[in-house]
Amino acid sequence: MLKRFHQTPLDRAMELFSSVKRAVYAGTGVSPEKFHYIMPVGSLGELVFTLSQTQHLRSKAKVCLLLKHEFAYLTALWPFSADFVVLLSPEEHDLLLAMEPVSYRYPGWLFTCWVEVVADGRFSMDLVLKNNRLSLKEIHSYALGLGLDAALQLPVLESEAGNKGDKPVLLMPDDGAPERLPPSFWAALALGLKRQGHTVYVAGEAPLQVPEGTVSHVEKSAPELLRFARSMELVIALRSGLADLVGAAIPGSGTKMIALHHVSAAFRGTPREFHHAPGVSHSGLNLARCFGTDQIRDVEICSDDAAALVNGELAKLIPA
Repeated sequence: MLKRFHQTPLDRAMELFSSVKRAVYAGTGVSPEKFHYIMPVGSLGELVFTLSQTQHLRSKAKVCLLLKHEFAYLTALWPFSADFVVLLSPEEHDLLLAMEPVSYRYPGWLFTCWVEVVADGRFSMDLVLKNNRLSLKEIHSYALGLGLDAALQLPVLESEAGNKGDKPVLLMPDDGAPERLPPSFWAALALGLKRQGHTVYVAGEAPLQVPEGTVSHVEKSAPELLRFARSMELVIALRSGLADLVGAAIPGSGTKMIALHHVSAAFRGTPREFHHAPGVSHSGLNLARCFGTDQIRDVEICSDDAAALVNGELAKLIPA
């Protein structure tokens, strides 16, 4: 009877990685050693800035992307991002994280994995945010071994049929974001836009306390929401990974976008402080800079007080 020795998480991860390579060979007939394996594991924004650039690597080596099942739709948006894609269960994904400590420390290692590239030790937050020397897009270019000026590949999308003559506006509160703005801010914004003659749509289920007929709520999958956003005159979105995805989708559509950066005192004194300090909209998080477009405008909203947000900060978006 064979004795099975204790396995460390890294041992189990290597076993799973061997299974991944067998799947690559079975699916392509190409030696798995000719592939570079990339597993971005952070936010949706990290996936956007990764998949929009991996096509540059394919001229040098074959690329295999390892993604969670929930992000499978991204491969249809960026069909040229990889030669082969392996979809992972949450358990498999978490297990492969055991390889992360060696994935970037050893040059030539064929498995690249990062957990929030700004925070994993290869980049200084001072370079990216406080000193404004690199953008979020550029740090992903660097992580992939590309030049900082590597071009982004836009997602493959078609616009939904829409009538921009109705001046449609899509609001994206992103209620899951920790720095979310209060519903009263979005309600006042919707009312102000309605008074200016806009047709107002709100992404998500959270109801706004506004008179009936002021807004229409839209519940769509991410790809459907992107196509819908391209049919708008304007999108106003709280800065988030979903906002990054919309920012990648709108170039060439005629849609304008305002990315809101909520400067909140609630996070001061924490590792997230740099996200919530004045000037953040001009840092490496600036979406217009990341996507190199004048279709996006970055705006700071600088209060924790709901009344002040409505009475003062709203003027940045709806001039009196």
